[in-house]
Amino acid sequence: MARAIISKLIEIFMEENLSKKTDEAMLAVKFADEQAQLYKKKLEESERALFEFKSSTPTTTRKRSRFERFYAYKLSNLVNSY
Repeated sequence: MARAIISKLIEIFMEENLSKKTDEAMLAVKFADEQAQLYKKKLEESERALFEFKSSTPTTTRKRSRFERFYAYKLSNLVNSY
């Protein structure tokens, strides 16, 4: 009888522990998703500001640097992946 009670208590404890870990994992995933959306929005705002700046700045007097070409390429790949 005592063994059955202890077994049942252990089973209940394990189920509650698993449930708690599942809840914590779901909260972590939700937080990560919210952060990803926040940074995506910030990135889009930065891209828009950069585009506006470059649109208002004449580029005919200079060539785009290697960094600018690389950045534009990576940025377009990042935006297209969403």
